Amino acid sequence: MKSGIISTCDATVWQEMPISEKMSILLKASEDPVFFWTHPALGNTKPWDAQTKLLRDFYGKNKDNKRNYSELIFVSGMRGGKTTLAAMISLYEVFKLLILDDPAAHYKLGPGSEIQCINVAPSEPQALDTVFKRSKELVAHSPFFMA
Repeated sequence: MKSGIISTCDATVWQEMPISEKMSILLKASEDPVFFWTHPALGNTKPWDAQTKLLRDFYGKNKDNKRNYSELIFVSGMRGGKTTLAAMISLYEVFKLLILDDPAAHYKLGPGSEIQCINVAPSEPQALDTVFKRSKELVAHSPFFMA
């Protein structure tokens, strides 16, 4: 395995799925982050009820089909799900980039422009021990990402 991530899922769940089924699932997942995370061939995990509500609210759209929010401030105590939610949002954005034919063109960037998803923490140890670590765990548990 090139990624260096030890998989905790069966990637063939995604790899061997018929293309018509994949397309249908990707279409729904592109509009619904909770569907993405809970589908066994995609995110393959179960967000807490509060995380589900936050994901739905954060990615909710208005009558003009524009996102209601572009920023999220989430205050919670220790073990309140902040790190997991940050990892879920970051990886969902990666998923949305991966399913685009040409992400650079979609965002009106130059051909082949690099797009980065960045998470910030107060220190390197905290960055590596929190969101990055949780992101790796979610990736390892996702048939979509591991495929």
